[in-house]
Amino acid sequence: MSKKGFNPLEKQSSTISNAQVLSLMAAYNFAVQTLAKPVEEKKSVGSAVRSAKRQFGEFAHISSTGESVFFQGRHVENKCPVSNIRVKLSNMVGIGELEALYKATGIPQLHPNPERRMA
Repeated sequence: MSKKGFNPLEKQSSTISNAQVLSLMAAYNFAVQTLAKPVEEKKSVGSAVRSAKRQFGEFAHISSTGESVFFQGRHVENKCPVSNIRVKLSNMVGIGELEALYKATGIPQLHPNPERRMA
């Protein structure tokens, strides 16, 4: 028995890559959050953390696994300050993640419904 309103044949991924999300965040003046001290590198995921530090800086707020970075800025629609916006650094953005990013930032290009996106 499937969930009401869920079509398993419907594609469940978006067409937006994380690189596109990062460039949109920069275009709308969202900045990487900083920490008082650098994220400690664990041996098992040290290379991912080092790579993220090279890309965003030594004191950037990077997840402990190096897979995500956190941004802060102002919501595009209501101009309220927002922080702790998590963006993954690889692969495509999923539908749920895209919706969460849109709600957190208000960036029109991140709207989960393609017909509602502004180009």
